[in-house]
Amino acid sequence: MSDSPYIDFAYRLGKGLGSLAIAYWGGGGWSHVDMIDDMGQWWGARSDSVGGRAPGFWPRPPDYETALRKLMILRLPVTSAQKEAFWTKAHSIMGDPYNKAGIVAFALDNNLSTKGAYFCSQASAMLKLSAGIMHDLHANIIKVTPGDDAMLVAALGASEVPPPSWWIP
Repeated sequence: MSDSPYIDFAYRLGKGLGSLAIAYWGGGGWSHVDMIDDMGQWWGARSDSVGGRAPGFWPRPPDYETALRKLMILRLPVTSAQKEAFWTKAHSIMGDPYNKAGIVAFALDNNLSTKGAYFCSQASAMLKLSAGIMHDLHANIIKVTPGDDAMLVAALGASEVPPPSWWIP
């Protein structure tokens, strides 16, 4: 563990057809992103009930989904203030619903969205923006896919770290 502040972002490609569709049409080869807190909980917005949680934005245990095609953890260096702002905002949206309209917006190529609801990469982008980790994208964050988010995090200076021991490719 590093003494410098950081936030880990976990990108995964699930084994289901929906995951493959998100990865293919979303570009980048990823179907989901979670943010990992210092207690090891994986925070993200999901449309399904997994890890003992209802759909929406929640912390879940790290091994809540092990049926994966691939997994990548990117560690992003941040300031202490950015890390605090990021997790304060994450806690404030805990339990918010999944943004089904935002997913439909991808298919219809419009900006449909439900206020106060998020899908995984939308939540990740919003949290980075609200914490001052990145600045205005000059694009609507409901158009950020998991693949886009991985590129953003890498461009911000993240480096790949080993995946958890429970994951065996």
